[in-house]
Amino acid sequence: LEWLELPARSPVVGKTLADIRMRTKTGASVIAIMRGEGAIANPDIALPFAAGDTVLVIGSPAQTESARTLLLG
Repeated sequence: LEWLELPARSPVVGKTLADIRMRTKTGASVIAIMRGEGAIANPDIALPFAAGDTVLVIGSPAQTESARTLLLG
């Protein structure tokens, strides 16, 4: 498990899980997004990422490292 905070410069801000195809590209999955004071468990693939989101990623160490690169640029 790894928590990743998306900066405004993240290449995925404004894009959805469907757009970035993270599971296909990295093998890792997003299991939750912390946004503001709330948590979004099992986020819908149509939900766009926002700057400041903290994303909970699950996968092997190699998969989460690939997800980090995809999400943070």
